[in-house]
This record gives sequence, structure tokens and C-alpha cells, in this order.
Amino acid sequence: MKRYILIFLLGVYFNSASAQNYFALPDSNATWIMQCDDGFSGWVFPEYTLPFHKRDTVINSITYTKFPGIGAFRNNGAGITYLVPEDSLNEYILEDLSKNLGDTVYNVIYGSPPFLQIYNFVVDSVNNIPVGPYSLKRMCLHSPQLNCNQFRLIWIEKIGCANGGFLNQIECGFGSCFLNCMSSNDTSFWQAQSMQIPQTIHYYLSQICSSPAGLKMLYPSLEQMNVLPNPTKDYSIIRLYNRSDKILSIEIFNMQGKIIEKLPGEKNYELEISSDNLQQGLYFLRVKTLFGLILNKKLIVIKS
Repeated sequence: MKRYILIFLLGVYFNSASAQNYFALPDSNATWIMQCDDGFSGWVFPEYTLPFHKRDTVINSITYTKFPGIGAFRNNGAGITYLVPEDSLNEYILEDLSKNLGDTVYNVIYGSPPFLQIYNFVVDSVNNIPVGPYSLKRMCLHSPQLNCNQFRLIWIEKIGCANGGFLNQIECGFGSCFLNCMSSNDTSFWQAQSMQIPQTIHYYLSQICSSPAGLKMLYPSLEQMNVLPNPTKDYSIIRLYNRSDKILSIEIFNMQGKIIEKLPGEKNYELEISSDNLQQGLYFLRVKTLFGLILNKKLIVIKS
């Protein structure tokens, strides 16, 4: 079941990135659109779709930006964003870009209200990615406290979490979530390649997450992944151009958008897939990677 969550932040306040070491998460004029394929019904929070203006609130003598339905957050100017959930006075880490490879980030908050949870995460990798005119820091983390190799976070400076936009999200046990697009001040900074997007989401994408002046789609699949041979009779090799990245999972869709196969990755930059169980025709591949990319490619299977 496909679920989409739209998060709007509308306001008049603008952070000055020049006065801080990192680009902070925007607290006004920003939009995150998250797509979730959950395993149970009802995982939708309508309050996320309500537009609102920036409102300040004071908690324990500290000023935060209030986010209805979630809580209140603040940027400290040095790469750290804190979140105080609704009905709480406790402050947790929403994002900490000041950490380095191997560091532990304590008291990280993830999930969706009312299912927010707190765990520690370890930094697995740190690098920078080009986003329009910017070079933004990206961190991949995992939690040693959780018995599942899919409990992974991907933080990107200025953008948020590649798993879920403003809020941290993880895959294991809660379906598959990823950030579909993110825009700030009418400029898109993230656009994932999504397979099946309803018309309502197409409308929002065209309004607030389209590719504006000079900013190309950040991760076009043709520049990130190759599939050979294609067309194929019996097998194909999926190969990422970035050999530092790893394939986490591969989904094969038919022309009707139904998932035919879902294959686990082997933590490698390339993976061989068999077409023995596929009939002749056109299919679509969706590949998720360790670095947070959602890559799509057509696959043609011939049997004659």
C-alpha cells in the first residue's frame, strides 16, 4: 500500500547560512514529500498536510520553531538540529552533522508521531555530494542497538533525512520509506525517481518540487546505474557507476505497476539478476542504494 506524506513549512523567516558552519534544516518556506510503502493500513498522519506559518515557542528558556503534530525544533548553527516532541520537554537529536566517521550520535529520534523512538547511531560513512551550486555533507549511520541491518539513517546537510525528509525514518519493520522530493524557497534540492506517483502527488511535484532555474534533477538514473545486457534473454547485471555505493535492494515491476520480484542486495556495487521467471515484455527496475539513491531503469526481456 502506497502512502504519501506531505510536510509544509510556510513562513517569513530565513536562516542565514553564511553565519554558520553548516546549512541548517530550513524552518520556513520548505516542503518535504515522503513516500511510504507500509505493510499495514492507516499509517497516515493528516496533520502533516496542513500548511502553517512559522511560530516560535519557548521551552526551558530556549526558543524553538513549532511544528504542529510533531513538536518543536531548533538549529544550533554548528550542524546540529534538536527536536522536542509534542507533549514533552525533553530535547533529542534530529540531525548531527558535526560527527565524523566512527563517532556515536546519542539520543537520536526517529519514526513518526506517535511512534517516535530514541536510539544511538554510529556514523558509517561521511562524504559530500553536489547539489546545484552547493557541496553538501552526507552521512550514513546505523544503530548497533537494533537487530536489523536495515535500521539505517542517511542525513544530508540542508535537505534532512533521505529516508524521510524532515523526520528520520528507517525501513525495517515499518515498510519502505524515502524522501521523494524537497524544496526550499521555490528551489528544489532533492528529487528521487519514483515509479508510481498518483495524480495528486504529480500536482504537488509540479507546484513545489519541480526543477527550477538551472537546477537539474539531482540523481537521474542514466547517470548513476547501468543494466547490461538489455534486452536480455536470461540474465542482466545491474552496475552502479559509483563503486563506493552499494545496492541494498532491487524491485522488479511489470507494466501495471505490480511488484513481480523483490531481491535483496549483496552489499556490492553490482548484482546479477535472472530473468528466468519473467515472461517476455517490458519491466521496470527500482534500485535502492546505501547512499540513499532511488534509481529506475527499464528492462526488456525477450524469450525468442
